[in-house]
Amino acid sequence: MNIHLITSSPQLLAELEKNAQALALHVSTTICRHDKQPLAPLLEKISQGIVLLESEVPQESEDWNALSRLTRRHPQLNVILMSHDVSKEHLLSAMRAGVREVMACPPDTAALDVSLRRFSENPDAIRPAAAPARTRGRLIAFMACKGGAGSTFLSTSMAHMMASEFHHPCAFIDMDFQYGDASFYLGSFEHPNTVADLATQTERLDPLLMASCMYPVASDLQILVAPDDIEKALTLQAGQIEAVLKMACTEHHLVVVDLPRSMDALSLKALDMADEICLVMDSTMAALRDAQRLLKLFQALGYASEKLRLFINKEPRDQGIDHKTVEASLGIPVRHSVPEQAEVVNECINLGQAIGQRHPLNPVAVALRKATGELLQVPIPAHQGWISRWFGRPSGMRSFTTAGASLETRHS
Repeated sequence: MNIHLITSSPQLLAELEKNAQALALHVSTTICRHDKQPLAPLLEKISQGIVLLESEVPQESEDWNALSRLTRRHPQLNVILMSHDVSKEHLLSAMRAGVREVMACPPDTAALDVSLRRFSENPDAIRPAAAPARTRGRLIAFMACKGGAGSTFLSTSMAHMMASEFHHPCAFIDMDFQYGDASFYLGSFEHPNTVADLATQTERLDPLLMASCMYPVASDLQILVAPDDIEKALTLQAGQIEAVLKMACTEHHLVVVDLPRSMDALSLKALDMADEICLVMDSTMAALRDAQRLLKLFQALGYASEKLRLFINKEPRDQGIDHKTVEASLGIPVRHSVPEQAEVVNECINLGQAIGQRHPLNPVAVALRKATGELLQVPIPAHQGWISRWFGRPSGMRSFTTAGASLETRHS
């Protein structure tokens, strides 16, 4: 594994070279960068391996542009930034430029060794394949403002409605790469392929490969599940996720992604690509404070308010914060509210069935159906089967339910 060292300090350069050699890494580039020396010419001959780059304060925008061009052109590169600036703005700029990791400068030797080992053990990073020139589908991202707000429940329920009730072919991608469990909400436990399996094969990514990695859970609805191994998630890169999302949007009319609450380069890539970002919060002051922080971050990222769609989930009938207070605090309108129905929602989650499927007339299902229609900008479809499903299944159909699955048998 080749390693490229670029710093402004001869002493730091010598220490980094010593560390790399101790890990049996081949140091192919050692550059002591002069004050205000442009970064772009120093990166011209670098195309693979690990780049250890010292970041000066302030970091010039030309440097960010040079890094961004480099990581887009060579997504197999792992760029580690050693930064003197730990501000939020600096970290965001680094993530958007494709930097894989940011650490304080001078770096902690033990932490640096761990990072170098991790990246050197996965040398075969993949260049994203160019997507065919077809109409791009719509990418809708869901993110919770606070843990426990119910983002996964809303995203899976609405994706199921988009496909099965509104008849819009939809792909669901679980991007909570560490703790994602969206597949449990849609009734399936085990999947042979995950996002990580697809993302690490982008050199041969095509519609057939994507289709083979996705799992059908309903009519016109397919899911790509999160990795079952956190270690696999740590090796994923923003360029790989971009390739997967581009292919998904090429092959599907709608793509719904469920994002974790934590912000990293992978989530940031999905947010940048999203046509709409659905923010989910509950009706508490703690959620409102977290929503304020998240919106400040989105403003720093340059996201237009029109791109954001605010949901208030688990809204109690007589308690909680009123919408006017929320809107005055956040500066964006409350687009949708979903009532609190804990017993019914928990039942659906435990059984692995979408609420529109199991309780189509419940107030939560009605609210989500209305939100889905507004999101898709289409009328709410009429459902002839609601009455029969509400009062019981037709004769000859018997239903057996287990945790995470629904099995039906028909008797003649």
